[in-house]
Amino acid sequence: MLDSDPKRECTASRVTALSGGSLGAKAGALHRFPLPPSLSGKQGWRSLAVTLAWFSPIHTLSERWQLAHLWLKSPDSKLKVGSKGQLQRSGADWQAVQRGTLQDEIFEGEDVSAFVDGDAMIVHVGCREDAEPLTENVPYALAITLEVDPVIGEIYTEARDRIQIRERVAAKS
Repeated sequence: MLDSDPKRECTASRVTALSGGSLGAKAGALHRFPLPPSLSGKQGWRSLAVTLAWFSPIHTLSERWQLAHLWLKSPDSKLKVGSKGQLQRSGADWQAVQRGTLQDEIFEGEDVSAFVDGDAMIVHVGCREDAEPLTENVPYALAITLEVDPVIGEIYTEARDRIQIRERVAAKS
């Protein structure tokens, strides 16, 4: 019998959402992740992992061989992960995580947060030229994982239902 791999599978207390797209130079995109309302007003351990990966076109004749640099800003959220409600990175400096073509950040905390059903965490992804000229869009993928102490309750179903509702509404437009 195989145990579940926490990096690949969701549980009642862990949910992962995947998104992506492509961006040109000086462009950005906002990604919304619905906050499970059952977390509001509860204290306990929670972890937020945000991972951005992209494929940069290259310039072989430049020492700055990547044509594009993508980055994500710290998530804008009422979900308090970090000390005193501020986002606090776990294990990495904010500049170090923006090198290369993969940005992986983990935020942890235990503070009580208050929000209402319908509130969402917003992750901004931006793109800039690293070596000129960037004439094509750069594909990227974004993964957001929210995990809480199992004693806090089940968050997977709440997040899944809110993501599906938003997709159905967007598809009709």
